[in-house]
Amino acid sequence: MNSEKLIGRLLDQTIKKYGIVGRELANKANISETHLSQFRNGKTHIGDDKLAALLGGMEELAPGSRAYFCQQLSGESLNFRNFLGKMLREEDGLEELISGMDLMQLSLLMDIATAKLRSQVSQSQASDRIPMPA
Repeated sequence: MNSEKLIGRLLDQTIKKYGIVGRELANKANISETHLSQFRNGKTHIGDDKLAALLGGMEELAPGSRAYFCQQLSGESLNFRNFLGKMLREEDGLEELISGMDLMQLSLLMDIATAKLRSQVSQSQASDRIPMPA
């Protein structure tokens, strides 16, 4: 499966999982419903800027949906975490990795990093709580 079809399928899966209405998402992303439908079904290409707008619109309509999409994408197709880990182990790897990314890849990296930070902050706050006597 090529990457565009995979992204379209995962976008469709995310939209369904979060109950996002296609018409509302298309309006948020400033694309036609037809274009969104064709992309979801793997029948057309969508540019990085429109994909970023779709992900932003999904997040606005259903918080957490963008992170879910990114986790599905990174886990299923790109093996992004393994790639990122390898680059981080190499000298100057992070700078090289980031400088070579396009808009979509940077957006994906930011979403994954944000989700990781939120998770760690939540865990840290939970462990820092001191039980109060009744």
